[in-house]
Formats: sequence, C-alpha cells, structure tokens
Amino acid sequence: MNPWSPAHEYELPLTPRVEERFPILKAMRWEHLPPHLQDISRPFCELAHQVAARAGDSRFSGMETATAIRKLREAKDCAVTAAMGD
Repeated sequence: MNPWSPAHEYELPLTPRVEERFPILKAMRWEHLPPHLQDISRPFCELAHQVAARAGDSRFSGMETATAIRKLREAKDCAVTAAMGD
C-alpha cells in the first residue's frame, strides 16, 4: 500500500517520540480558533501530522520533514489570516 494515499491510516495523538522530534507540530493546533477558522486550519494540521508520522529516521529526512511542516504552518497561517478578513 502507498503510505501517502488517503486510505493509509495514522493515529493521533502522535507518539511522544514524534512530537519531540517535531515540536513545531504544537503550532499547528486549531482547537483555540473560532469554529469557522477551525475548518480552515484543521486540514493543514492533519497533513502535517501525516508527514511527521511518515518521516524516516535519517537526519536528512528529519530536516526535510521539519521544512515541510514549517511550510504547512506558513500556509495555514496565511489561510487563517485571509479568512479573518471575510
């Protein structure tokens, strides 16, 4: 099975090891937002968790995964800010 396919299941919350390895995941939370902004923010968080859960153990893989999560956070922040203007 392709681990990147939507049918591939993963469990949240992540193990402490993954959360410790990628602390930026804490910045992806959406629960504190109003409901209409949660709907925008949540898919970014879910994707970031999927990426982190599939990260390899090599240093290079970890660095690239951290970069991917950081860019997802930037995209999430932009999307939420754009929605706040509505």
